[in-house]
Amino acid sequence: MKVLDKRSGKTDNITYDPKLDNLPIPKIVLEKTERARKTLEKYPAPEHLLRK
Repeated sequence: MKVLDKRSGKTDNITYDPKLDNLPIPKIVLEKTERARKTLEKYPAPEHLLRK
């Protein structure tokens, strides 16, 4: 996680806790992800938005 100092615009005090990687994913997040996946299958993003 990055902490941005609003006054200087620099990133300082970057903290990463590897213990947080193993937390279970909440059920609501899994449900919303699945709904978003189904929506994108039904209504795919226009090609001009996908190009870089």
